[in-house]
Amino acid sequence: MTGAGLALTASVLPLTPAQAAERDITILSFSDYHGRITPDLTIPFAGQIEQLREQAGEDSTLLVSGGDNIGASLFESAVDDDDPTIDILNALDVDASAVGNHEFDQGFDDLTGDVIAGEDVGENPNGGRPAADFSYLGANVYDAGTTDAALEEYALFEVDGITVGVIGAVTQETPTLVSPGGVADIDFGDPVEAVNRVAGELTDGEDGNGEADVLVAAYHEGYGAEGDGLEDAVGSSEIFDAIVNDTDDSVSAIITGHSHQAYDYDGPVEGLQGGTRPVIQAGEYASGIGQITITVDDAAEGGPAAVAATAEIVDPIAVEDDGDEDLGPEIEALTEELAAEYPRIAEIDGIIDDALAFAQEEGEVVLAEAEAPITTAFTDGSYGEQGYGDYDGEPADPTDFASDDFGASRDDRGSESAMGNLVADALLTSLAPEERGGAEIAVVNPGGLRSEFDAGDITVAEANAVLPFLNNLNTVTLTGEQFTTLLEQQWQTDEFGEVPSRAYLQLGLSANVSYTFDPDAAQGEHITQVFVDGVPIDPAGEYRIGTFSFLAQGGDNFRVFTEGTDLRDSGLVDRDAWFAYLSAFQAAEAPLTPDFSKRSAVYPGDAPVEVTAGESLELTVGGLDQTSIGAPQVTEAAVGVLPEDGGALADLLEAYGDALAGGGEVTESGQPMAVLSALDDGSADEGVQTRAQAPDEGVYLGDVAVVDGEAQVSVEIPADLSGTHQLFLATETGSLVGITLEVEAAAAEPTPEPTPEPTPEPTLTPSEDPTPEPTPAPDGDDAGDDTDGPGDLADTGSDAGLMAVVALAAVLLLAGGATVVASRRRG
Repeated sequence: MTGAGLALTASVLPLTPAQAAERDITILSFSDYHGRITPDLTIPFAGQIEQLREQAGEDSTLLVSGGDNIGASLFESAVDDDDPTIDILNALDVDASAVGNHEFDQGFDDLTGDVIAGEDVGENPNGGRPAADFSYLGANVYDAGTTDAALEEYALFEVDGITVGVIGAVTQETPTLVSPGGVADIDFGDPVEAVNRVAGELTDGEDGNGEADVLVAAYHEGYGAEGDGLEDAVGSSEIFDAIVNDTDDSVSAIITGHSHQAYDYDGPVEGLQGGTRPVIQAGEYASGIGQITITVDDAAEGGPAAVAATAEIVDPIAVEDDGDEDLGPEIEALTEELAAEYPRIAEIDGIIDDALAFAQEEGEVVLAEAEAPITTAFTDGSYGEQGYGDYDGEPADPTDFASDDFGASRDDRGSESAMGNLVADALLTSLAPEERGGAEIAVVNPGGLRSEFDAGDITVAEANAVLPFLNNLNTVTLTGEQFTTLLEQQWQTDEFGEVPSRAYLQLGLSANVSYTFDPDAAQGEHITQVFVDGVPIDPAGEYRIGTFSFLAQGGDNFRVFTEGTDLRDSGLVDRDAWFAYLSAFQAAEAPLTPDFSKRSAVYPGDAPVEVTAGESLELTVGGLDQTSIGAPQVTEAAVGVLPEDGGALADLLEAYGDALAGGGEVTESGQPMAVLSALDDGSADEGVQTRAQAPDEGVYLGDVAVVDGEAQVSVEIPADLSGTHQLFLATETGSLVGITLEVEAAAAEPTPEPTPEPTPEPTLTPSEDPTPEPTPAPDGDDAGDDTDGPGDLADTGSDAGLMAVVALAAVLLLAGGATVVASRRRG
């Protein structure tokens, strides 16, 4: 009774004039949808948008995207040129979208022609359908060499009588994130400067350039780390600092995207209550909706104006889980319920059904079989009995790898992965033939790997999800020095020398390449040594590099590619080559197995290492563990010294490449650790060094323990080595770390000169009769010959004894010397 009375009293209180003049408008937002058109993702997402619209009022609500609606899409959308995604967003009545970098994946002409205008462009198989019904906005996209707008800069909407202006801008890094050739005719300017320029025009009182009561900025750019507060976010990202602090105060709310994060910060601003405005990003892949509420004062001086703004992230509609992993029935029930209430959902449901039917027909073909999961690098996981992530083999859907069940999150672009290794080897196999470019090394960017393989059948749809961008495959010649620079550019800087939001990008490399690096070195000095085919790279030598056209044109800030020579298009697109590579394993009836080897290792020391034969060598090698799902934690490594030309390991790498090219299996005996261990003739069990039966192949130095990815190497260099050699460390996961040694020969021990024994002086023994014996007179034959006599006989006897002593000493010395040498070889 009291509560009802209070409610009645509240309902009859008169509004003050200020309160009567204020009303709310709602801006709903999302970003980085990336063609996630499956029912389990899109229906709860779209249904929540409809419910929020209903609550706020259709006439008081706008729906704005932060960009990347298409590109890097699920197979169900990509197989039909992302047309289903545009159809769904049209049906959802999106009002405007910032243009994202992925909207440029197939080039500017495709964006303006097919996506925006709906025309048949180039080789687009689905040209003419559909055009986006919403505005794609890019205020910082200009015709090349000008400041003339190449896209719409803003869009104006009447929202419950309030004119709302939405200004869009895209990350200035776009030319490095897409194939540069596709955007050669346009320039990308500073996004904040562009937004502020347009904001000034929309609030200058000049009707000719558009006017708005309320402004909202939609940036396809954002902060890239999870869970940080605003102070940390602006302190660690220059571009995010500019978005938050430098966007003009006339902008009441800021929508961001691109970094695939979820945050709702209160950024500082003048003119709004509390001195803050929302800076929001609602996650990725239909995982959240930003709900911005802007309070407008109709009675403000000069016309309606925003006086307050708040925001929150709203989850999609929760689907009740009955404990069964298959949510299909629950999604069907939700879809039926929502479709009955909201016509947009009914239309979206039909679009999804048609898209899935088309994709199912195209995607059911099995290309290969995976013996175990093959994934990108994960973070926040741990090593268990089943390896990293403690994968238990239960999920059947690769997208489940993103769930908390694994204790880890996918797509760590700063680490090597089993998927990166696989795709790099696939590229090398595809591009090695001379007619395809004669590639000797393959390079893969981590952002190009968009999904995982679960154990079991690999279908066309699953294979496409890994490489969804349809890049051409190119080859280009780089010198050894340029290739080393390419590895240096993993520590990212843009063309202006600034560090982008992802400060490090780990390239995937073919199995014949390895390198060491110092993570704490100065920019440009991280790489300590590079090996190709088991031998150090030749800085002046030329190497054919196979890669995606995206990278070959300098994408992802790997600008050294543009300095290469003899750039060739292979005539292959990545999808076709990838499918053919996987199919070769199926034809050979060989399942794919994850390659958990590392192509790189942490070694901050000098290379080559100068060492003296017979002395001990101590060094530390780290970074030997991989973090793909199922990767075992490395526990030991074999160490060996091989000749300058790589010896047995060079042969191994060639055989390894041949096996991969033929869809064959690399047996355990073909792994680097086994090859080094094979140099042991059995005496290694006794802790001695050996050359086995082939002295030129190398010397096995024994095994070392590996703890937390780090090996403390302490070995003795064989005493009979000299000159240039390669020290190799090989792990049980197949990693191969090379470090060049310059071995100074051990100082030879001097051979002592034999000391002749002195000829003893004759000793006279007196007789009992001291009378000397008479000396007989010489006979006639000896007359005049003064060379005979007792002294001469003694000298002759002494020379013969000396020669015998010398000969014996020499024999003993040689025997002893040989024993010493043999002992040192064994010791």
